[in-house]
Amino acid sequence: MKAPRIILALCIGQVLFLSAQPVLSQSETLDIIRYTPPAGWAKKAAEGVVVYSDINESTGAFGILTIHASKPSAGTVQKDFANEWNELVVKPFKAETNPTPEIQNTPEGWQAAVGGSHVEVQDGVKAASILTVFTGFGKTASILFILNRESYVAQADAFVQGVKLDKTKALAKTTPVRSEPSPSSQRDPFPDKPGYQPQQPLAGTLKETITIADLAGTWNGGGASVTTYVNSSTGNYSGTDTTFYGESYRINPDGTFTHSFAGRTGNHTVRETSSGVISLSDGFIIVRFTAGERRSTYKYQFIAFMTLPNGGAVLSLLHIGDNEPALTPERLYMNCGHSKGYINCVSGEEWTRVVK
Repeated sequence: MKAPRIILALCIGQVLFLSAQPVLSQSETLDIIRYTPPAGWAKKAAEGVVVYSDINESTGAFGILTIHASKPSAGTVQKDFANEWNELVVKPFKAETNPTPEIQNTPEGWQAAVGGSHVEVQDGVKAASILTVFTGFGKTASILFILNRESYVAQADAFVQGVKLDKTKALAKTTPVRSEPSPSSQRDPFPDKPGYQPQQPLAGTLKETITIADLAGTWNGGGASVTTYVNSSTGNYSGTDTTFYGESYRINPDGTFTHSFAGRTGNHTVRETSSGVISLSDGFIIVRFTAGERRSTYKYQFIAFMTLPNGGAVLSLLHIGDNEPALTPERLYMNCGHSKGYINCVSGEEWTRVVK
């Protein structure tokens, strides 16, 4: 991916930085990030971060590269970029608070946000910052360049293009999502409530937490509605509209998936095929479509995962807007139940896994 061609504020100055030894250009690894450091740059490492620097004291030219280990994603690459920009650029330097990043997709299923601005690093010394934030599989990782010569931009560009991210490690480090309220053993999370339809016995066993591995398999979902029209003047029947749809996700153990959709309303039929990546993050299931007819991201609140005696499963979800918080346990208690033997919520979705 290409670093933005920022017009740099060139200023002769000197930066006090880390004392370290030059390194050779051999492949190295930090957490889920595999990279080749710039040749001849000095290296300094600490817990969860590696810093490389190239400083010419005679001319005042400098380039500083900081690589940060992964952390749980906030759910989207835009949110992760905003959080990392605030922590890594705004707080330590005088920088604009909300640059608009360029968003790119990688063939491996990651998203990258790249953005930058001018900064003041020390005693009024001007420089430019270029932040790259990778997001995917429930994790996010950041790479920050601080430099004061345009000649360093090509090295920054080449470095980022050479970065490889290990999604297997990312999935292994992802914290399983937990349902709210969390069923322990087979405690009923949504018992009978006065004035509500009586609950039926649960048809299977609820899992307290899930991982991406639990989602592997083929899942089906769908819905339908029928609208009948009546002439307001005569009261006579004026027709009926029927809308229905069905969709299927085939999810692999690494979180990648293929998706098919078929729907019909009136005389109009829609068929779509797409693919993407599913990840888990802080109680949410993030479904990101990266190829095919559908190119979008959906955020679901995880409600329940029930395994059935025949080997199937029911996944209960609530679609949540990108900027909306999760429903509280109190609201879930009033909106969810199991009157049909599985957990379902008002305006929720239920996916059923096909028995092998």
